[in-house]
Amino acid sequence: LQKAEITLQVDCGFGDRITPGAYKEQFPTILDLPRPSVLMYPKETVVAEKCEAIVRLGEANSRMKDFYDLWVLASDFSFNSDLVSMAIENTFRQRKTTLPRRVPPGLHESFIENPLKQTQWRAFVRKNEFSKIETDFGKTIRLVRSFVMPPLESLTTSKRFEQLWVPGGPWQEPG
Repeated sequence: LQKAEITLQVDCGFGDRITPGAYKEQFPTILDLPRPSVLMYPKETVVAEKCEAIVRLGEANSRMKDFYDLWVLASDFSFNSDLVSMAIENTFRQRKTTLPRRVPPGLHESFIENPLKQTQWRAFVRKNEFSKIETDFGKTIRLVRSFVMPPLESLTTSKRFEQLWVPGGPWQEPG
């Protein structure tokens, strides 16, 4: 074990609006040692920050990992629309980003059809050895769009949006 290496990547955020609030998570250990604990962002804030980057960067966005992360979150986790909407609103306000009134360029069909973006996605898929990844860029963006657009639209129209996201979608009425 002296030469065993385990890579752990940590992103540190400062000054962000964390919604609904940070929480402590313990990491499992192989040996019988105390489990390290770290303050974590809630998944709703991760969604909000990646969504804000997609809106802010528009067509110029080359951050394929943001699309991948949102795809994984939408594929594997449940969400409450109130918490997602609140996190998006807080993040956009904190970063002084205007909420989009229509589908942002980074989630539009023209973005999916852009040969450069398709090439960037294929390179991202090839470079990363994720155990789970959607190789079809269009399917990835369409799932992300179906996940983030209803909360975004509710914030710009002031319509109440009370639904639950089930892993893989779509948003559904509670109960």
